[in-house]
Amino acid sequence: MTFGEEKKLEKKLEKDKRNYYKPIKVKKLDKEAKIPTRKFLTDAGMDVYSLEDIIIPPHSLQVVRTGVTVDFPNSTVALIWPKSRANFLVGAGVIDNSFQGEILVKITNISTEELKIEKHQGIGQIVIVPVLCPPIIEVEEIHREETERGETGGIVGNSK
Repeated sequence: MTFGEEKKLEKKLEKDKRNYYKPIKVKKLDKEAKIPTRKFLTDAGMDVYSLEDIIIPPHSLQVVRTGVTVDFPNSTVALIWPKSRANFLVGAGVIDNSFQGEILVKITNISTEELKIEKHQGIGQIVIVPVLCPPIIEVEEIHREETERGETGGIVGNSK
């Protein structure tokens, strides 16, 4: 981003404080990588892209490289979700803000056909959300009042 582009973006963000956040720092770990993008400034998800052409056999999975690392803000977690037009599943990706490695995306081909992922194809989207990290302690007693909710774990079909 050039200095002029940065100033233009700062002005635009200053007009609407609701959309102002500190910029996300991204580094290419491979010169062929494509950095995450948003189609619109206010989109929740940042698209991430495959670093290379990949073929995933039917009913199997593969970890796909993006070639980038991201510096996520403190007190957040990054979640990787599938893109709406994807014909494959994305593994439940949770990226802690202290993670400093390459962003990798686990893709599962659920079809009976080979899945071809092309270099620079959008393979998922990263959504950054606030996170609470209270300490974990073991106790002897918990839940002072019994409720009916504890019977099935909240899962329909587990009832006796």
